Amino acid sequence: MKIHYVNIRSQRRANEKTTFRSGDSMAKRIPGRHERERKRHRAEILRAAEEVFTEKGFHGASMQDIAERAEFAVGTLYKFFPGKEDLYHALFVEKVGRIEAIIGENMDNATGPVGKLERLIEINLQIAEKYKKFFRLYLREIIGKFPVNPATQPQIKRLRDHIVKRVADVIAAGVKRGVLRKADPRAMTMVLLGMLRGSAFIWVEGRHKLTLDELTETVKKMFFKGVLADDA
Repeated sequence: MKIHYVNIRSQRRANEKTTFRSGDSMAKRIPGRHERERKRHRAEILRAAEEVFTEKGFHGASMQDIAERAEFAVGTLYKFFPGKEDLYHALFVEKVGRIEAIIGENMDNATGPVGKLERLIEINLQIAEKYKKFFRLYLREIIGKFPVNPATQPQIKRLRDHIVKRVADVIAAGVKRGVLRKADPRAMTMVLLGMLRGSAFIWVEGRHKLTLDELTETVKKMFFKGVLADDA
């Protein structure tokens, strides 16, 4: 009978390696779970902050108000944000970035200058509806109903400048192709954006009797009646 000898030392080393790999795998999973939980808590705080800031404005809101709305101890908020200004700033950075991406993607996917402008008008009110609480806060920042927090100004300016350039480029292309009237593209852009801002404010404040589609079509007719070339 053939006897198989086992190298005890080698087997022990193999077992130690297996145990280490198993422990290492567990160590990798645990931070992932904690990180997901941390992101969830951060998102809950931002949602609560959005509601409180919209209701009370930047200066009227407190970290205690936001903590109560989020159902966290106020000390938990400070683990994520050093202060109210940082929380407000983070809210704007996140939301403005998301809005900017949505607008850009929708305009890029539309065809031709007129199609891109139509899509901009449509998506403007769709965004206002989807992010109604934040849009109300954003518009009030712009028109000065609440005192503006200086920390938000770079985000507001960046979004505004980005959209102005994008829309002006589209209008310039439309003028060049002869589908839009010959006029200063930037001036036409500011007129359009003023209409979009006004219609969004009307929508989020509930000062209308129109449906979302009806308000969208109204803005389209008012704008394109003045800018479309006669033979377009």
